[in-house]
Formats: sequence, structure tokens, C-alpha cells
Amino acid sequence: VKQFLEQYFRAITGKSPEKRQFYRQFQREVFSQSQQSEQSDVGSGNGEQDVHDASLHAAEIDEREEIEHRVRDMRDKNRVFLKLRDGVWPYPADDRRIEEYDKQRLKVLVKVLGLQNLSLLMAAACKLEQTAFTEILYLSETFFFRYKTICGGSASLIGDLFGKYANKIMNDNFDMSAFKDELRTYLDKDASDSVFREQLKLNLTYSQASKFRIRFFLIYLEDHRKLFQTGLSRKQQKRDKSTIYPIERSNSVEHIYPQNPISSAVDPGIVNHPTRGDLTHCLGNLTFLGKDDNQDLGNKPYTEKRSAFAASKVWLNQEIAEQEAWTAEAILERENVLLDRALRVFKIV
Repeated sequence: VKQFLEQYFRAITGKSPEKRQFYRQFQREVFSQSQQSEQSDVGSGNGEQDVHDASLHAAEIDEREEIEHRVRDMRDKNRVFLKLRDGVWPYPADDRRIEEYDKQRLKVLVKVLGLQNLSLLMAAACKLEQTAFTEILYLSETFFFRYKTICGGSASLIGDLFGKYANKIMNDNFDMSAFKDELRTYLDKDASDSVFREQLKLNLTYSQASKFRIRFFLIYLEDHRKLFQTGLSRKQQKRDKSTIYPIERSNSVEHIYPQNPISSAVDPGIVNHPTRGDLTHCLGNLTFLGKDDNQDLGNKPYTEKRSAFAASKVWLNQEIAEQEAWTAEAILERENVLLDRALRVFKIV
């Protein structure tokens, strides 16, 4: 309940919830009470008293209607909020411009990346058409992954920023260009290209906790593969929505050079690199498998995995198979390629 009230408060007022006095703040800001006129001592005629009583009665009716309207509005927006919280598309399925891929991105943003500041999406779902909601959704996904997931940006700042533009939507004063400009400003300040690149190396090193981040990242690049294949700009080339790869936290990430190779296949250059140490878990050695790919690659050497990568429908895997041998140099080169691509796609355009 409190999470909804905080997001509703941000959307209605454009302000930040107070930590200690939020409920009083909510009552004061959202349920603004009508000011009653002070009773005048001037005149005591029954006619003047009747007019005063009628005025008070009308004010009470207006106040009651205002409260009833606010409660109905909270009820309606809570229904939208609950859908968003569960990663459920908040619109009826009647717009052919919206694809299943779009709906899955909402689920990924909320359930996998963990966005909790839903005021902006809630306001957009209540006031804007689906195409505008989808654009805001994609901008939020790109910004949140780069700013918060990878670079550790402030969640409260995101809440304030999203609340500010949620309020603009509610007041029919939203400007997409201004929203994009402010997102860029925060990225330039706290998640610049150099910072983002280094943090990707750190935060996308394989572990049980980082699997979902790695899979999200690799699939995001895969979805933008036409951008890299055609050489068009990020703005010219849209993402490919033809295939939906699941990005649940439990889904696996594949090591190209195996985690536990047989003794005869151990590569000292990979497990004991002179400047980076063990490269087994670094980003350049990681990929994901499509649903039709051989899922039993496990600890097989690259010489046996290569044919499976070549036959994969995942473009990133086809690229891997172009390597004659999988060495430390190949891993580091691929890591740099992935990082370069990340700077092209995780940006606000």
C-alpha cells in the first residue's frame, strides 16, 4: 500500500515523499481541505445567518465531492499500478502497433532489473497512448540499466526524476524531448561513457548474482544486431523484435572457455593472464544460448562447441564461431567489441 501511495503522491504533486511524516504530507498535499470562511460577527439578522449556513453547506458538499473524486482516482490508478508492479501490460490488447516483445520489456524492467519507481509509467499508462507509453518504457529501461544497475546511481534521484515527469504527464505538460535531455544530463554526470565501460567490466563478471545482468546485456546487444550489421546510426536502426529471449533471473549464461575444463584442455593463458588474472568469468568469455541451441555444451572444449555456435540462430554465437581458436586474446578482443557496442546502444536518442 505504501509503495503505491508514494508513487501516486509523486505523480500528483511532483514532490518527494517525506520519510518520517509521509502520511501527514499525503493528507496535506493530496487531500487539500477547503478553507471555511470565518463566521462574521457583523450583523445578526436571520437573513445573513441563512446565507452563511447555506455557504457552509455548499462548501461541505464540494469538499465531500472532492474527496470522493480523489478516492476514485486512487482506486483507478492503483489498478494500473498493480499491473505494472507485476509486469503486466496495462492497456487492452487492441493496438496492432504494440508487439509481444514490447510487453515483455515491461516485465524485464520491473521483474528482472527491479525498477520500483513506477510513478512515470503509471502516469503514462493513465494519460498517454500506448505508443508514447512504449517509448517511455524503452527510455526508462536504457536509463535504468546504465544509471542504476551498472553504475549504481541513486534510486531516490530516479524517483524524483520520474516523479517530476509523471506530474507533467498528469498535468498535460509532458515534453518527450525535454525528458530525453534530462536523462542525458544525468548519464553524462554520473554514468559517462568511461565510467559505464569500466563498470560493465566489473558488474558483468560472472557470478550467481550477476547472471541476470549478463543475460540482459547480451540479449540487448543481440536485439540490436542490425545496428552493428548495417552500420546505421542508433536512431536510424530500431531493435529487432522478431525473437523473444527469456531473461529471468534463473536463466543460464554460457561460458565459451569452460568453467571446469578437462585437464588436457586447460589454457594457462586464459586462467592465468598476466594482467587480468583468470579470464574464465570475464564478459568476453560469456554468451547465451537460444532455445533451439544445444544446451549440453557444458565443459566441452571450444573445438567441440564451435560447430554448435556456428549453427546457432543467435548472431553473437555465430560471431564466436568465426574464431579458429578460443584464446585469451580472442576473449579480450571480444570484450572490447561488446563494450564498444554497449556505448552505442545504451544511450538516449
